Amino acid sequence: MQFFKSVAVLIILFLHSNYAFSIPQKEPLNSFVIIIQPIVVQGDDGNNPASMALPKNLIDETFSKAHVDLHFLEPIFYSNTKARDGVIDLDKIVKMATEDGFIRGQGEILNMFFVNELQGKKGPVAHGMLNESYTFIALGTKKTTDSTADILQRKHLQALVITHEVAQNLGLKHAVNGENVSNDIANIQTQQNDSERSPATYSLNDYQIRELKSPLVRPRIDILAVSDARKAILDETFEPYFSKLQKREIETFIQEKLTTSDINDLRRYARKRFQDAVLPFSETERNALTYIVKEVNVLLLQNNIHLMANHPWRFIKVDSWLCGGFAHTRGSFIIFSQKHLDSLTKIWQKDINEKDSLELLREFGGLLVHEQMHALQRSFPSKFVQLNTQHWDFQKAIIESDEYITLNQVSNPDAPSAEWLVPKPQQPSEFYWVRTLLKEGVDLPKMGKDFTDQIFTVILKEEKYQLKRDYDNQLIINSIDDLTFYRDSYPVTRGIDHPNEISAYMFSKVFRDMVSKTKDKPELKNEIEFNKWIELEMSKPLNIGLD
Repeated sequence: MQFFKSVAVLIILFLHSNYAFSIPQKEPLNSFVIIIQPIVVQGDDGNNPASMALPKNLIDETFSKAHVDLHFLEPIFYSNTKARDGVIDLDKIVKMATEDGFIRGQGEILNMFFVNELQGKKGPVAHGMLNESYTFIALGTKKTTDSTADILQRKHLQALVITHEVAQNLGLKHAVNGENVSNDIANIQTQQNDSERSPATYSLNDYQIRELKSPLVRPRIDILAVSDARKAILDETFEPYFSKLQKREIETFIQEKLTTSDINDLRRYARKRFQDAVLPFSETERNALTYIVKEVNVLLLQNNIHLMANHPWRFIKVDSWLCGGFAHTRGSFIIFSQKHLDSLTKIWQKDINEKDSLELLREFGGLLVHEQMHALQRSFPSKFVQLNTQHWDFQKAIIESDEYITLNQVSNPDAPSAEWLVPKPQQPSEFYWVRTLLKEGVDLPKMGKDFTDQIFTVILKEEKYQLKRDYDNQLIINSIDDLTFYRDSYPVTRGIDHPNEISAYMFSKVFRDMVSKTKDKPELKNEIEFNKWIELEMSKPLNIGLD
């Protein structure tokens, strides 16, 4: 729906706000969140993106009365000139973006498109699809000569456009279309100007808050029911997983020998078995998990780790036979097996003493932040690309693989893209590719026990990354022990087959040191660099805006 006839009259909703723009959040986190994936639409050639701005503090002010935060993921850029310039229908844009892999979530994440025009109309104009998970924003072109007052006013206007359309997504109708909201006050869904009233009081009324029952409004600590979890465990909107699995690894993950060789049938069966493994959380498990997450968040905020503390915690429970009971993630969800929750509830009780609480925080909390790190890697990918390339010197590449590697691969759900190479010292065109594979000759491999790390040499030739072979055309394979310069450059020994795992294990170590209040001076260059990166990228709220 086109934004208000005169949107400027609503600016008063925000002008009274004294919310600080740059001060990290210190107060307790709101109980509910709406996860938003900004999608900036640009030209087919990858240039000239639409204007985007997300004045988050002003936006949050509107929903503060309902104890709801809007949680923005890192923007992604979608190259589609016709969509950017408003010459195709919105439904078609959604369909095209879905087919092209740019839509996130399965109805529980709000996908927010930033475009130049909507159906031939220039900004500021917007359309939030009522009770849907898609909204479109055209902010218009900014003036380079704006004064400070004009810039501030523009921020309020941007916040108003966004919050009004988000309210549409949540099912709130315009006041003029409903009898439960007066059009005579400066409400989020009205067109009236009331300069005497505070946004915290009138932006949402009690009726509207009760109506915020959209699947987009989720608890900050989101412990999924079985029906939701069975759907969520198959989510491939952040990255492909099931669609790339091979027969041997499927058999390993589900511990079944399968007779069919049809890869599509195998992948369909894998999806079914993953869903079959989903279990309900008991009340005790819910209480224990809620307790420990809150304790983790307190410690993270005390240490200025806002990026992780602000990120929603979303949980799925599975039976311990799936993937050997290993904890892992899918999209923004953390998947714990029964054995992990048993270890949690064995220690936790409602009147837990300080000693047990600290032990739980150090051990289970360390596991929690490890898995949450993987959720952050998907939600804020450029931060981790910066860590991997600028701080740790990895090379990102698309490697031409080999059938031997593909058939024996172990697709790590926390690092499914094997796209990182270790530069070979003094050899600028050669690299090492660290891969975890299933051991050959094992009929039904066991998780972990029958894994092997193998190092392949890769050469850059004619702008392609190719596997290097010997004179007999055999792959050149080394063990991790042959790469002491690489193995010994990190303070952790597990997970060094992929930078996603390295950063997760290293942050878990950092977190446990927070619990113990110990801080040894790092000696390794990569550890020093990691600590710098944490301070730069995890200790401040996300700052978003292209305008």
